[in-house]
Amino acid sequence: MDRDKFHSFNVKPTTSDGETERTERTARRSSRSLASHVIQSDDVQVRDKLTVETLPVRIDDRKVKMLRGKEIPLVRIV
Repeated sequence: MDRDKFHSFNVKPTTSDGETERTERTARRSSRSLASHVIQSDDVQVRDKLTVETLPVRIDDRKVKMLRGKEIPLVRIV
């Protein structure tokens, strides 16, 4: 017998019948929220367009990656 090999087994508790017990979660998460953590929707203002336009300065690196027989050009722009 080789002592360098290890085996792991998934052990579950069994009942007297030999069937595995079904474990239930005992710690349920509360779905109630605290009044201090609730933000009124009238107080929050969200802008429609949250994008930032940046212009590329220079090309830093170029690579061609082979993926499933296809060439994919990769370009790093700074």
